[in-house]
Amino acid sequence: MNTFSTMNLLLCIGFAFCLSIELCQGQYTVRKIIHSDLAPGTTLPLSQAVQVDNMIYVSGNLGMDVNGTLLTGIVNQTRQAFDNIGFILGEAQSSFRHIVKVTVLLSDLNNYDAMNVVYAEYFQNNFPARAAYQVGRLPRDALVEIELTPQKYCYFHKTMFRSRSWFFSSSSSSSSTSLWKPKNPHSTEYLKYLHTVLTKNQTVTEQNKSLLVEALRSIAEILIWGDQNDPSVFDFFLEKNMLSFFLKIMKQNKCGSYVCVQLLQTLNILFENIRNQTSIYYLLSNNHVNSIIEHKFDFSDEEVMAYYISFLKTLSLKLNSQTIHFFYNEHTNDFPLYTEAIKFFNNSESMVRIAVRTLTLNVFRVDDKSMLKFIRDKTAAPYFSNLVWFIGNHVVEIDKLIKVVSEEGGEETFITTSSSKTTNITTQSQQKTLLDDLIAEHLDHLHYINDILLLKIEPLNEVLVDHLLNRLLRPVIVSSLITTTSPSSQPKISRILSLYLLTQIFSIVTHSALLTELLETVLATVDVLSFFDCSETDYLCFFVVTLLVAVERVKADNLLTNPTHLESFFFSELPYNPCLLQKLLAIIQTAVKSSTKIRIASLSLTTELILKITSKLQDSDLAMLESFREENILTLQNYFKTEEMFLEMFEDEYFVKGCDLESLLGDSCMLLPPVGSPLSGVNALEKRRPCGETERIRRSMRVYFLLRNLSLKLRGDEERYLPLSNIHRNTVTLEQTLDLTNSDLLACTVLTVTNTKETQKLRRFLVVDSFQIILVEPSQKRMGWGVVKFVGFLQDLDVQSDPSDTRCLHITVKSSPVLKKHSTLVIKQPILSAKFIFDDHIRCMAARQRLIKGRHRAREKKLTLISRALLNDNISAKYSPPQNLKSVNSTTSSSSARYQPIAKTLPGGVVVVGGASANRSRPSSASRSPRRKKPEDVIPMDAGENQPELLSPGNEIATTSFCIDKGSVFDV
Repeated sequence: MNTFSTMNLLLCIGFAFCLSIELCQGQYTVRKIIHSDLAPGTTLPLSQAVQVDNMIYVSGNLGMDVNGTLLTGIVNQTRQAFDNIGFILGEAQSSFRHIVKVTVLLSDLNNYDAMNVVYAEYFQNNFPARAAYQVGRLPRDALVEIELTPQKYCYFHKTMFRSRSWFFSSSSSSSSTSLWKPKNPHSTEYLKYLHTVLTKNQTVTEQNKSLLVEALRSIAEILIWGDQNDPSVFDFFLEKNMLSFFLKIMKQNKCGSYVCVQLLQTLNILFENIRNQTSIYYLLSNNHVNSIIEHKFDFSDEEVMAYYISFLKTLSLKLNSQTIHFFYNEHTNDFPLYTEAIKFFNNSESMVRIAVRTLTLNVFRVDDKSMLKFIRDKTAAPYFSNLVWFIGNHVVEIDKLIKVVSEEGGEETFITTSSSKTTNITTQSQQKTLLDDLIAEHLDHLHYINDILLLKIEPLNEVLVDHLLNRLLRPVIVSSLITTTSPSSQPKISRILSLYLLTQIFSIVTHSALLTELLETVLATVDVLSFFDCSETDYLCFFVVTLLVAVERVKADNLLTNPTHLESFFFSELPYNPCLLQKLLAIIQTAVKSSTKIRIASLSLTTELILKITSKLQDSDLAMLESFREENILTLQNYFKTEEMFLEMFEDEYFVKGCDLESLLGDSCMLLPPVGSPLSGVNALEKRRPCGETERIRRSMRVYFLLRNLSLKLRGDEERYLPLSNIHRNTVTLEQTLDLTNSDLLACTVLTVTNTKETQKLRRFLVVDSFQIILVEPSQKRMGWGVVKFVGFLQDLDVQSDPSDTRCLHITVKSSPVLKKHSTLVIKQPILSAKFIFDDHIRCMAARQRLIKGRHRAREKKLTLISRALLNDNISAKYSPPQNLKSVNSTTSSSSARYQPIAKTLPGGVVVVGGASANRSRPSSASRSPRRKKPEDVIPMDAGENQPELLSPGNEIATTSFCIDKGSVFDV
């Protein structure tokens, strides 16, 4: 009986043993759905992961956060995708060490290198197999999708056959990988497991450093989860003083950057994501964080430097009147967070410098008197002194580079920047790029200084203003504007750069005491009016005008406190300084000449300055301004008579946005000598001299608009003629419903090509209005009515016959001028480019004739307005249409011949639904046929002395008849 029981027991043990082996080797299929609440969910029919035996199949992951928001950039999306996968693996009690295969799908292989940088953060050794593909498109237009397959260890099988400790007690030196992991990674038990891992691996070795990195990463994850869900997790972390393990590991010289980077990253994640204020207090207690801040890291490693500075910046964001006492020790007079950070204010990496500036501002904002006294007494003078010295060196570097770029020698140049980097510059484009970077860095300095001054901490502001005035502004910038013959007092920088820097200060800084003191120094020591000479170039003149415009803006904002020299400079016995006004009028006088070298930007700021210093001129000064305008209008009139594209250019230039002081100062090309070709890289016409006849015409138009606006404002008049689009009132809009009963419509088939390269065929009816081409579709609700499906201006129309089919027309309608954010104009893009097929060639010819005549009518009405605008400027100009038209005697139109909306001019009496007019009678102009002129009435275009004059300025639009085709006359 005992033998039989023993045999049964052995058989049971053997069966269980074989069963365990088969389970671990995949003989029996166990399927389990894996889901993590920390990874983004989905409504699609799929699971985050599926475990089959010891294999885990993870679905493809995009760079979306837990809320389903897709991040921007390949780096952020790749890192987020791996973090999502990490949450899923943690739920399955696995990790990245168990990955056997990775598949990466990229929408663009140009992102391959950036993806690899992030990829290396998650796989440091024992790399898995991997495949990468470029696909046409990913869901939600993502940049990357990652799919991987990890192998989940069978702990029973592993401990039974790979470790003797299954039968015997494990020694203290056994690897922590034999520890039993809790199933739930978001629990206190799992943190206890991680604590055991750290306890058993307090000495960093090559064998366990990967394990420590994974443990540190997991600690950050579980603490953030516990902060929001389970306070006991954080209690255990504090009870075991686990932060001390961080410090012990960090102090080991053989730790290396691999573990240090993960330590800093873990700390950064903790302080950035923990929201419970009590938890923050516990983390900052015991002075461990200050010890970590003071640790001597290997900053030659750029990755260690980046995470260290990021950690300090994150800590500074947690500063307030309570937490400041964890960082500043009043008894020992020590503040490591601040003192260690400012050591990097002149670091070679711009991101490090920006982070340090952000940190100092966060420190200054804390309202703690003892801490601010420490900064004022111990660090303010040396820090601000170094900051001003650094800005001064930066200014000298900008000046040297401007001289190098201006010479255009093409030789290889070496520039040593303020960040202690020597840059090899071989091309002018590289030089301009470096100049852009230096200018941007200088503007960052000014904004940083202004941010400090805006905090209104008087002890700090006194030190900063004193250093700025006496160590930078007066000895370097203002002194360079003073004319001197002494070799010992030669200017440190050029006058151009000095004026530019002063303008930037008055444009950015808002500290009243600093601006007042600086302006008093400039006006007392510098002869500003001597810089207005623009006989050869406006290089220097432009910057003195920008300076005065910036000063006037500051004055308007009441930021100057009782400046003694300012009133005498801008004002005299008149409401304005006549000497200053004469200098400004001299700029205008030079700008209107055909061979001028004054740029539009200089003229624009000059007109702005005149309007700022006075709202009304003396009669003699106003007469002088009007004489300059007359010279410009005479030049414009010549172009008006000869240039066939005058109307298009006139409208385009009118809608170009005016020059903005901030955008001009932000462009480094303005610091270089003026150029006259777009090949120099300066594309904007207002920032260079014109190149070619077309650009000279456009420049004359801009001068006209600037001087016209100046004259109207000084005379107190209102604009009556511009923009020309004012005549487009009561035009038809899309989806408007029209009554087409008894209307003269032309049926046609419109063939267009969609974005998917497919041909679309639509049946429409063509209507030609006074200013618009309209395509309507019969209404499905009311018989005889139509819905507008397309509308465009006839002026922007181009009609071409199809040589292979007499029933077809190729019609293109371009868009109206559109402004960009800055002063450049968007090129007109076709809003319709289609093939129109009519029922027969007769209807095709009729449509072509209507469109061509309609286009000429629309253009001539606008040309009439331009001519009247010129006439209103007291210029003895006679209206001359383009030379492709022949002028006939002027006739006065009746009221019915003027422009009226389509509801009143279409044959059949079209009525707009909901319109105010209910008169459906046919207009008289539509019922009469045009009177054919006698041949002797037609006057050739070149008979300038016989050209008809326009009506005197008033509310009526002059009407002129033109002969377009042979024997065809129509009224405008």
